[in-house]
Amino acid sequence: MILAIDAGNSRVKWGWLETATEGRGRLEHDGAGSDELRWSSIATVSLIEFAASSDHLNPFSVTHEAPESIVISNVAGDGAHQLLVNWTSIFDAEPLWLRGEAERCGVRSRYERPEQLGPDRWAALVAARGLHSGPCLVVNAGTATTVDMLAADGTFLGGAILPGVELMRFVLHEHTGRLPIQEGNYRDAPRNTVDAIETGCRHAQAGAIERMYRAFRELESTMRALFLFFVLANVVFFAWARYIAPAEATIDAAPLSRQIDPGKLKILAPGELPAALPKPAPATPVAATAAAAACMEWGSFTLVDAPKAEKALEPLALGGRLGRRRTEETAGWWVFIPPQGNRQAALKKASELKAFGVDDYFVVVEEGPFHWAVSLGVFRTEEAAQARLLALRTQGVRSAQIGPRETVVPKVWLQVKGVDAALEGRLKEVARQIDGSELKNCSEK
Repeated sequence: MILAIDAGNSRVKWGWLETATEGRGRLEHDGAGSDELRWSSIATVSLIEFAASSDHLNPFSVTHEAPESIVISNVAGDGAHQLLVNWTSIFDAEPLWLRGEAERCGVRSRYERPEQLGPDRWAALVAARGLHSGPCLVVNAGTATTVDMLAADGTFLGGAILPGVELMRFVLHEHTGRLPIQEGNYRDAPRNTVDAIETGCRHAQAGAIERMYRAFRELESTMRALFLFFVLANVVFFAWARYIAPAEATIDAAPLSRQIDPGKLKILAPGELPAALPKPAPATPVAATAAAAACMEWGSFTLVDAPKAEKALEPLALGGRLGRRRTEETAGWWVFIPPQGNRQAALKKASELKAFGVDDYFVVVEEGPFHWAVSLGVFRTEEAAQARLLALRTQGVRSAQIGPRETVVPKVWLQVKGVDAALEGRLKEVARQIDGSELKNCSEK
């Protein structure tokens, strides 16, 4: 069983998802396929009702016993977070708190700061990608309405946030003298104030969605047009270079007349060779070395691992000397568990990983040879991948393996300025704590 909880701005919703192992008998008895999942005991209460629940009545344990996993999305703030911690602490399963990420389950975020994206929006984008492989507009309608653009390749391009229908109605009532707050009906031509408010609020929602849809279509069309333009430009250049361009001036027009005459060649004995001049010793770039050593960087880390590395540097009290350099690296190796056959098997494997204390993983949902594989990290070098595999072995994971895989991954280098010999030694000690990381002089880029 998986307990899924969504704490929104006004209400808390939750439901229990039967996994393939626990729900198989009931599903087959009902005539459904064994690979299907089913929600049960779906409930919703207002935040006020949730906060007022009696200490003797846990709302999550009324219908079910302990879940295998708990997944929580919370946008209601710290108070709701503490309530959720209290209510779920009776279970053995450690809750997974959803948060915005740079990449997960085939969705790549182009948000300026991916971690600031609401977990409800991020979860909806991942779910939409799992249900539909093409471009789509993902709309969440609640206290606030969000409209997010998801491209065909899984890239989250951006989105809009606006007040929901009830919030619009409430604001009109609170900030005007006579407008009522009660709910009306949508009319093509409203003839009373209540219906006029309702119709206006719903037009605002539909208008925002339609405008975002048009902007999304135009953006997709522009991207396709640019792609076709570059393809055409390459074809034109090939045709010009192959059939139209004049011969290069550097090409020798008469190569045979300039061949070396074999009769003029002379073979010399070793004693007849002139003495080779000694090569001058290269000057030691003392100033350059000192300048380079003044700045060092440690990495590279994923966006998830970078905060952990920064915490490891806290004892050095670097203050303003510590900074970040963001890069995109082509990872040539990855650590993974081979494809599991279906979604249920992949989720079961993910639960086993969590039991071993492994939290940094994701299930590959894209169609292809690695569909339903479990990725445990991507790396630039085989040595770094081997180090990750060895660490997993020590945690008890036996089914993981490494293999080549080309993919672009956003990475972070932690830069330290004003490094002297003593600080460099301490940095090296810290760097040894994370296998596969590298400490080097700062890049010139």
